[in-house]
Amino acid sequence: MREEIIIPNLGLTMDEAKIAEWLKEEGELVEAGEPVMAIETDKTTMEVESPAKGYLHIIGRAGETHAVTGVVGWVAGSREDYEAGLAEGEEDGGGLNQGHFSTDPMPVEAKSPEALDRPGAKEAGGRRRISPFAWKLATKHGLDIEAVEGSGPKGRIVKRDVLAAIEGEAKLRVSPLARMASEEYHIDLHAVEGSGPHGRIMRDDVLNAMPKGSGIAGELKRLSERRPITGMRRVIFDHMHRSLQQSAQLSFFMEADAEELMRARRILLEAFKAEETNISYNAMLLKILSHALRAYPILNASVTGDEISLWDSVNIGVAMDVDEGLVVPVIRDVDTKGLLAIQGEMDVLIDKARSRRLLPDDMKGGTFTLTSLGHLDIAGFTPILNEPEVGILGVGKIMEKSVACAGNLKAGWRIMLSLTVDHRIVDGAVAARFLRHVKVCLEQPYRLLG
Repeated sequence: MREEIIIPNLGLTMDEAKIAEWLKEEGELVEAGEPVMAIETDKTTMEVESPAKGYLHIIGRAGETHAVTGVVGWVAGSREDYEAGLAEGEEDGGGLNQGHFSTDPMPVEAKSPEALDRPGAKEAGGRRRISPFAWKLATKHGLDIEAVEGSGPKGRIVKRDVLAAIEGEAKLRVSPLARMASEEYHIDLHAVEGSGPHGRIMRDDVLNAMPKGSGIAGELKRLSERRPITGMRRVIFDHMHRSLQQSAQLSFFMEADAEELMRARRILLEAFKAEETNISYNAMLLKILSHALRAYPILNASVTGDEISLWDSVNIGVAMDVDEGLVVPVIRDVDTKGLLAIQGEMDVLIDKARSRRLLPDDMKGGTFTLTSLGHLDIAGFTPILNEPEVGILGVGKIMEKSVACAGNLKAGWRIMLSLTVDHRIVDGAVAARFLRHVKVCLEQPYRLLG
């Protein structure tokens, strides 16, 4: 018996996801409920668990995008069933698709082995023919399909072709650094003479094979490693670039007196001791921001095409640092909730973020964003908009410093506020008034009780 592995539906706003990576190898024995794959949406990366105990067969490859409920692999309950499934796939070119073996298990745009253009054996329409098993084997060994000749029907590349090519590659003795250099500088290793033990090709051999005058052999810096931009880093990479490309970002800075904010927090901690709730500065800032956003609704807005969408809901995203990068889960309807409720929701989202259990819906629907780096001793910074929102507030560390008061210096606690807005939508004077409103509420938090 074989159980399908599908792209799960993780929320109302999700219709597809990309396979970020497979956490287990082809043919590996996995347990029911064990993470086998990581997928990424436009907001987050999630792990997908095995539906049963058995041997894993991978259909969808890392980097491919599949629709929700699309089949990307299966788990066979026994080794015999696994081998039988591979044999069937080798014969008919398929994998599981909605519970049945099919000759077309993946959407056309995801079928890289069927879409490689090259002279030679091709289907009508110019697409390369290769069996799924041969493709898996070639990918596992890092084999370039372009260099493999097909011996199957109509020139189709099959298992024996890939095995023969792998055996040929194995005869070529190459150090890892030499192979990396050959790929970077596009040097054919078969044309390089090795100077290492038993003729092994070393990195210097590849560099010496560079055309004269290329300047590569005399490098001024040494490479430590190369990291592909994938997974959550790819999401952040694209999102930050798009944000800066599509908006006119302008930042404002204002220092505030944090004495009363600190005092109010001490009072709240004592008042809520029985509830065992640790009211954070972020929870208090969220409440302050909701008050300011109601007073200046143009900052509680988004750019949608050629229109400004002003939102009735005050949904504030809170930037959180996790191992893989940055996520921004959203607290909804902040203006209608008390501090206990806000802190409770934030605690749940923090736990989900740390355990990689955030759903796409947890990070949708934001109308403004709060980001704080005070816990990392950062005094102030320039935050980047979380597009399509038009405003984001950055908060630095609460610091003790000398403050001028009536001609004298005294010690005081200060905090830096950094507001970035989309200047196409928010005028400078409006942004300044909004930030001053936040400052007044922060310095006099009891005003929120009125």
